[in-house]
Amino acid sequence: MSSAAVATFTFTNFSNRALPPADTDVGIHSVLRKRVGDTTLSFAFTDASLKDPKRGQGIILGAEATLKDGVKGALTYDVHKRTGAASMTLDKSFDNGSNLQLKAIYKQAGDMFILEETWKLDANNKLGGAYNFNTEEAAFSYTYTKNDWAATGKYNFQKDTTILQVEKKEGKNTYMVQYAPKDGATSLVWTAKPFKAILKGNMGKGGVSADSAVFAVTHEFDL
Repeated sequence: MSSAAVATFTFTNFSNRALPPADTDVGIHSVLRKRVGDTTLSFAFTDASLKDPKRGQGIILGAEATLKDGVKGALTYDVHKRTGAASMTLDKSFDNGSNLQLKAIYKQAGDMFILEETWKLDANNKLGGAYNFNTEEAAFSYTYTKNDWAATGKYNFQKDTTILQVEKKEGKNTYMVQYAPKDGATSLVWTAKPFKAILKGNMGKGGVSADSAVFAVTHEFDL
């Protein structure tokens, strides 16, 4: 499994001309991964980790292992927040070509238990769901894929919010548009490894506005 280093450049406070200011927020996020037998160990850190190593801010330790065929377990620990999380994933394929993935997650922070489900019915249709047993928050998603196009609808029952998403793959490029009808939040995403650009804004009754732009460069490597 490859390790990765990501450099992000964030532009905010757009002017009336929709141009970002001269100031740019630069961030670095790296994940080092090493496979030992059936276990993958990971060490994640950010530029904040390097500035003040003693605080451990941004440092995440992780381990993922294959417990048996179709079953994986994972542990993570946030050094700065001193909280951990554990998950177990069950992946089951059926004779009719469908696939079911169940993921149980426990987060020490908030003593939280979450169950996620992804059901790939066939090559075109996929259902997703998540339920937080502590907050009783439930979410549902449906994705339809056709050739290089994918359309997704997501709904959060507790927040009564809907997100609509359309994705198009074209060679090395992937274009995505995401829109939330309730508040007009809009995102435009372009990905072409190793580059990724995200433009966030609002498309509501007051017109179209740009709030922030993020440009990221990812370098993958093997340890």
